[in-house]
Amino acid sequence: MSVGHRVGYRYAFSFAAMLLLIAVATPIALTSAGATSEVGHWSGGTDLGLGAASAISCASTKFCEAIGVTTGTDTATTFNGKRWSSPRTIARYSGIVTSLSCPVDGWCAAITDLAEVTVLRHGRWSKLATIDPNPGPPYPGMAVSLSCTSSTFCMAVDAQGMSEIYDGSGWAKPRLIDQDYPLNDVSCGAAQRCVAVDGLGRVLSFDEGRWSTPVVIDDTALTGVSCATVTSCIAVDLVGRALVFGAGRWGRPLSIDQSSASPLSVSCPAVGSCLVADASGRVLTLADGRWSGAEQIDNSDGAQGSLAAVACVHGSGGPCFAVDSFGDSLENQDPFGGH
Repeated sequence: MSVGHRVGYRYAFSFAAMLLLIAVATPIALTSAGATSEVGHWSGGTDLGLGAASAISCASTKFCEAIGVTTGTDTATTFNGKRWSSPRTIARYSGIVTSLSCPVDGWCAAITDLAEVTVLRHGRWSKLATIDPNPGPPYPGMAVSLSCTSSTFCMAVDAQGMSEIYDGSGWAKPRLIDQDYPLNDVSCGAAQRCVAVDGLGRVLSFDEGRWSTPVVIDDTALTGVSCATVTSCIAVDLVGRALVFGAGRWGRPLSIDQSSASPLSVSCPAVGSCLVADASGRVLTLADGRWSGAEQIDNSDGAQGSLAAVACVHGSGGPCFAVDSFGDSLENQDPFGGH
């Protein structure tokens, strides 16, 4: 399963209000910021040569993919466990990659703000293919997201309330699952088991081919969701709060980031372990049921950096990577203190 796919700027609209997105996951009771176990340190600031990084995903300690854009060209680079490769072009002037999911080594799917999808196989990205001809106005910046559990199952959502499924051979036609608000994010804890969130603070669940009706769990827009398993998810909202799903129900919103910048990206590699990045270059971690305080890890080019995405290796306590709007990569081998 791929963990960490988020984008630096993905937008959705609810009554013309622009929403910035991201997500998280764990099934245990949460408490607000406080002391956690001794954790590792962030290192790096490595220039990936991508321009502005927009997404990252890791399938294992020996395979991560990062994507960025510069002057209208989407480029990608691969981490092999030791170093990042030279950037290679995905597409030119065909939209901006807003979400990336790499469930297994050597295979990834990426989606652009125009709801065009490309797949990485055998070191090559496929030609972009449109899966929704009308992802939603205005252009660009549609709230498109995708989550893959294998090379034969992916789920995508967009700002028109549509979902699309990939079965390994192609994409099904768009299906309307939310008639009222844009879908801001999706996360699949297993094949045929997914959760999506929308701009009215509602969640929808996908189970064996059927989407549930939207259920309100928050009083403001949900910007992201991440599921470590089918029974353990966390959603985050526009004002920096997290909601946990466990024991079959959603808990109340808990404030985790009180800065003016709401969370932008989250990665939960295992139950009870999550990493969140915000727009001020800071990260927060969840371990032992407690959220840490915000830690400043990025001051790119002498300025307060904007972390675009984070990714941790699924099923482990590290390593985790973060990429920023300047195309730099940062790394932490033990962000959860041995969990």
